[in-house]
Amino acid sequence: MLLCRLLLLGMLRRFIPQPLKPLARIALKFFHAIRWAFFHPYYVIATSRPVWFHLMNREGRANFRRNPAPLDGIQERIVSDLKAEGITITHLDDLFPGRRLLPELEFHARQALAAARVGRKKTFLRYAWLNSGDTILLDLADPLIRLAIEPRALETINAYMALWSKLDFYSLAATLPVPDGSAEQGSQRWHRDPGDKRICKMFLYLTDVTNNGAGPFYYVRASHEGGRWRGVYPPRPDDGYYPPSGDIERIIPHADIMTCLGRAGTIILADTTGFHRGGYTTAQDRIMFTAAYSAKWSITHPIKYRYPARFDEALLPLLPIQRYAVDNR
Repeated sequence: MLLCRLLLLGMLRRFIPQPLKPLARIALKFFHAIRWAFFHPYYVIATSRPVWFHLMNREGRANFRRNPAPLDGIQERIVSDLKAEGITITHLDDLFPGRRLLPELEFHARQALAAARVGRKKTFLRYAWLNSGDTILLDLADPLIRLAIEPRALETINAYMALWSKLDFYSLAATLPVPDGSAEQGSQRWHRDPGDKRICKMFLYLTDVTNNGAGPFYYVRASHEGGRWRGVYPPRPDDGYYPPSGDIERIIPHADIMTCLGRAGTIILADTTGFHRGGYTTAQDRIMFTAAYSAKWSITHPIKYRYPARFDEALLPLLPIQRYAVDNR
């Protein structure tokens, strides 16, 4: 859906003579209206609780019920926060006590970013591995990928999702500073991610983000499914929602807009069907690892990585919950 719209917009800009562009824009709006009329009923039905939880994702739900994972106090607090507010903040040292994971992850991230490239869509980001939107080769030996499928992380996220989830996307990127006052681009603006009933993303700061100039993540509390602000510009299936500039600050009380500051090693877990933005930095590079988790039968979140040769051998040491998260063949 989103790809079709981008192609049409590209054709509108490049190939249609200027005098005909107003008429073409009217035709494009008509196309969107027709598309929405047909797709919206499907989306409403597919994301209803009986269909989404109990029919489309019955396998993930059954795995979750058959393999209950006892949560400790930290994990229970995280899940409680996610259910109530759609977001929570913790730290590597708290979620993975005694492991001292940060030094290895920081070193690995800086090595990976040495060959980073500026994103095609998000030009304010330098991506390791491949540019945003490309299909990344899944390397289970990568320390950041190992973190994304750590059993404690998956158990916590699955408890929020109420099913065994899939790792559908990950990225490592450095945010490029911009001059103060520069216009916000793309995901630097308030938006909702397109998706299902629930999505969960892990954001790991690998540099200190201790002031607004360092590019913090922002979130509207309780704008996720079931939250008090869910009805404000509710998510659309193909592109989430990007509200007009200034509307979120005008509608949402300041107390419900959360600024996520923290030192390196800070982990933010958020349901990104809720309103969020980030990556607007004016002071320094911000290095962040992102991992996204969704249900197996996700409407708008296809898996964005491919498998290496001899992948079955790489799966052997993993626990069932980990294999389920990454094996989508």
